[in-house]
Amino acid sequence: MWKLIQGTYQSSRIFHSNKGVSLVEVLVAIMLLSIIVFPLFISLKGASKSNSDAEGVDLAAYYTLGKIEEILAMDFVAIPLSAPLGTPLPPPISDTVTIQGRSTNRNVYVELSDGDGDAIPDAGFKKITVKVNDVSLNTLKADYPYATF
Repeated sequence: MWKLIQGTYQSSRIFHSNKGVSLVEVLVAIMLLSIIVFPLFISLKGASKSNSDAEGVDLAAYYTLGKIEEILAMDFVAIPLSAPLGTPLPPPISDTVTIQGRSTNRNVYVELSDGDGDAIPDAGFKKITVKVNDVSLNTLKADYPYATF
């Protein structure tokens, strides 16, 4: 009769042992596992930080675009110019928003822009720049006195 014995089969001979696992084998297994798992945890931490940073930039772009839309909805003459140039407009045009639990300034800069290419700013074009954190968006608004909309 055939009798089944638990063990390792190798070239028709059976090797089996009842000793169990030694402490050295356990330590080697833990060391190999930690060599594999430790870099995985580091990469997961880096990916989490990258996702958080991307969310912050995305929210800043969202709030920047929202402020541009608010200003574009205003009448051309109601949009003040930055004085002196390069300084943000005072509130209520520039304001503060909360992004990821931190208060952040939405700075708005408005200056005249050159519309015909002669390097002289035209009174009929305003360049609007909105900055939130590291995100900066620009747009132009033109004075169309004969607009039908």
